[in-house]
Amino acid sequence: MRTKISKQIASIAAMTAVIATTTFAQSEPVYSVNIIGMQKVQTTSSSSGGYSMIAMPFDQVISDLDSVVGTNGVANNSSFLADQVLIYDPEIQRFNVYWLYGGRKWVSNAGFATNITLRPGGGAWYLSRASESTTITLVGDVVDDAAVTNSIFPGLQILSYPYSSPVVLSDLALTNGVSGPSPFVSDNIMIYNPSNTSFSTYWLFSDRKWVSNQGYATNVVVNPGSSFWYLSRGSEVVEWVENKPYDL
Repeated sequence: MRTKISKQIASIAAMTAVIATTTFAQSEPVYSVNIIGMQKVQTTSSSSGGYSMIAMPFDQVISDLDSVVGTNGVANNSSFLADQVLIYDPEIQRFNVYWLYGGRKWVSNAGFATNITLRPGGGAWYLSRASESTTITLVGDVVDDAAVTNSIFPGLQILSYPYSSPVVLSDLALTNGVSGPSPFVSDNIMIYNPSNTSFSTYWLFSDRKWVSNQGYATNVVVNPGSSFWYLSRGSEVVEWVENKPYDL
């Protein structure tokens, strides 16, 4: 199973086409009048491949990995035996890998990951070495900005809805990319399903609506705490602007 998912991740990094369901068991809406939110994200057990796609749906004063994903996972001095967070850099089209060190700190080959952050709008792979599914609890301030802007780079990147509420894929304002009649010539959104270690792919159709082989993506929900792959066919950086969907 691990060989299969590892090959899928490698193929994504190589920008090959993949066939791209949401990944986590989510709680109810997470925003509140107190502007404090909590979201529980269920990771995938190692026996089921271990990979989940996570995101930080809240603002945090301290947004490093220790604070965001916590340090209660499987720790080890070896990256091959410890939980990992894999953050994809769209500007160089490469993963940066961090693991939970034996001292229960997130590290990389460059040292402690004290300046590595996960903020609303981004995302990462989480690789769990635990034999059973575990829970990551995300806590922070509900995003209250009237609008949030993120940059979409040419090629692959991991994105998430920048507000702390569920959103239907067809309601995303992410429609200013390259559209077309097939997934091979238009921008793609690829959502990972850990239950069968596969992707569901949606593409920006010629009418600038997200579709799949089953039709328009009007019932595909992106939950807080989850992220997805985005493949941009464009040659320039474009802006993705989302407006706040709730009142506080």
